[in-house]
Amino acid sequence: MVRWVAGGVAVVVVVSALGACGGAQTQAPASIDVPEVAPSDAAPAHGWAGTWRTSRGTLDLVQDGAKILGSFAYSDGGMERTGILIGTPKGNRLDFKWSVQKGSDKGQGQFVMQADGGKFSGTFGNDLSCTDAGKWSGLRNDDTLLGY
Repeated sequence: MVRWVAGGVAVVVVVSALGACGGAQTQAPASIDVPEVAPSDAAPAHGWAGTWRTSRGTLDLVQDGAKILGSFAYSDGGMERTGILIGTPKGNRLDFKWSVQKGSDKGQGQFVMQADGGKFSGTFGNDLSCTDAGKWSGLRNDDTLLGY
């Protein structure tokens, strides 16, 4: 569980390691192929809040005013890891900083969402780099976009 206090409002984000059928879902999918999207001042059809299935594992995002707060879970060499991110949306872009919860890994990155709000592509990096750790892409895992 991750807790933030922003502007006097407490935000709690819970990372769940169990899927709907009881299986672990923190391991990254084999491949998530999202074409790169150019940054734009136009906001996507849907905001960043929601659960995402990403090339790095599960990513849960919530909006708190002008900030996006999130938690992520992934497998690193067989070790389950979790982390947090905080970002600022600008048009279809999310500029963010991230850190792992156990350890000193931290950095920054940028996601760019497709106009329909269902996919993003981006990069992340260690420390001051936004790219040296590689690509990070995702698909929205949100029933509200699927019409359920």
